Amino acid sequence: MIRIFIRLLVAYISIQIRLVLFLMKHFDITNSLLTGLFADMLLGRLNLYIWIRIGIVIVIAVICFLLQHFFIPARIIISAFSCFICGAIAYAVFKDNEVFSPYIPMVIVASLTGVLNWICWKNRMKLLKMSDE
Repeated sequence: MIRIFIRLLVAYISIQIRLVLFLMKHFDITNSLLTGLFADMLLGRLNLYIWIRIGIVIVIAVICFLLQHFFIPARIIISAFSCFICGAIAYAVFKDNEVFSPYIPMVIVASLTGVLNWICWKNRMKLLKMSDE
């Protein structure tokens, strides 16, 4: 019984690590999901059914994903917006903290998101250069 539990725990951790690595490699998907999450945060105060909110989040995420792949300016704008979203989420999480200012995690998380966007953009440009040759 313990072996089964350990195997399930290892499988769960493995799936989580693979998911994180996938989202790190394809950060444009993460940007689209962050935009959908921000829309959900804004829609949270409205009295909408949960399925309508989920549908709106999915539509916004798909539209952002498609825009990022077909228009480079949209990719830049959505990348910058995702930095803002991550900073806003970090501020919302740490705003009641009395130990340190909530602006510190906001700047750290927004900067980290910007760096990850830059790395993803750099890797995407390498792939585009390799496909042109």
